[in-house]
Amino acid sequence: MYIPLRMEAETTAELSLLRRRLARLITPVSGDPAASLVDVTIRDPATGVERMVRGIYKDGLDGDFGTGYHGYWQKLGITFECPDPWWLGPERTRTMQIYRGSKAFLSRGATERVNLAANPSFASLTGAFGAGTIVEASGASVALSSDWSSAGDTSVKITPGSNVLAAAWLSPYSAALIRGGDLAGKTITVALDMYLPEAQSGASGAFARSLGIGVMQADGSVGIAADAWSEPAPNEAGVHRLVKVYEVPEGARGIYLSARNGSTSGPVFVDALTVEEGLTGGSYFDGDSEGASWTGTPHESTSYIVTPGSGTPFFPIVLAPSSIVGEYDVPIQGDGEVWPAWEIQGPGRDLTIQRGDDRIFIAGEFPAGSVTRIQTRPRRITPDRWDDVSLGSKLFPLRPGPNRIRITMVDAVPDTPDSPGTLVRLVWQERYLEGI
Repeated sequence: MYIPLRMEAETTAELSLLRRRLARLITPVSGDPAASLVDVTIRDPATGVERMVRGIYKDGLDGDFGTGYHGYWQKLGITFECPDPWWLGPERTRTMQIYRGSKAFLSRGATERVNLAANPSFASLTGAFGAGTIVEASGASVALSSDWSSAGDTSVKITPGSNVLAAAWLSPYSAALIRGGDLAGKTITVALDMYLPEAQSGASGAFARSLGIGVMQADGSVGIAADAWSEPAPNEAGVHRLVKVYEVPEGARGIYLSARNGSTSGPVFVDALTVEEGLTGGSYFDGDSEGASWTGTPHESTSYIVTPGSGTPFFPIVLAPSSIVGEYDVPIQGDGEVWPAWEIQGPGRDLTIQRGDDRIFIAGEFPAGSVTRIQTRPRRITPDRWDDVSLGSKLFPLRPGPNRIRITMVDAVPDTPDSPGTLVRLVWQERYLEGI
């Protein structure tokens, strides 16, 4: 980029001083291209429009005063090399927040899956449903083990005795129905990982290496029906996912689970428990999984996966009659795509920013008062939240013309007289092929 420049001062000395100041301002920093960038802004005197381009000085100040020198004034030609040749318009912002008339506590949105097991990765020997403890039965020796795990750091090791019925009750008979609702009369899918270090060679009983679903009936009796056991894990070394779909009887007062070793030789390990309402594939997830959250203390509470984009929608600060709840148009002028920045102020969690099929989804908490900045170019999230970004996310640009944007966030709150609420600010500069 070439810029013709006329410099003028009251005296020759002042002109020389002005040249030195210009040189200090635009001379590149050795070995640091980013620090060498100079913002060159021009203004159209007729319209007042300003546009800016960033460049690195190349030449125009070197040598003698040149033929353009006239004592008190001088003509120069300054050349810059521009890594990005686009001219940028003024910085624009759009701020979105929850309408003050909304509830202070908002729903978490639609859930794709809910894991009702409150100790799914067996971080302790607390019962899987948050009540009682894991117990030994029929000669089994049960212990928390770090020898192997498929979720978290530990699993439950079931070492048999001389009884082929050796089992571990994952919740005692007295456990109430799984927290999260009454499952009586409903279909559930229960699954866990069972690991065999090696094939078992001793005597085996019925339902060896299986997962059973027990029921406390309305009259207080308990038991596991023959059709409430899963298919057995193969008698071969490795990890096997056991899945059982079961219809809980009407009037049931509670359910419990049993993982059975079923052999007199060799231990088995169980881990990665899921208990879900309805028919699911039984694959494992907990609150630490991508796109998932705990309902309470991690590894001591149930967990869920929110359907991206189904959380509470944001409202613009000013609601026009044509506004669509949670969706609004951001008009982009200029000649090229815009790479914006998004600033998120908590509280809230599980943020989704979406335009059509392009989506940014960041799972987890945004603490009250915290500010997270997402820069789409360069790709940067401050503070670092890349571990919380879903694999399907894309830091997308905004296109010239209208951009229909939807922003949702779980547990977002409006402003109150005592504290600021959740806020999302969009910052961008439009790009042009010409300066003026």
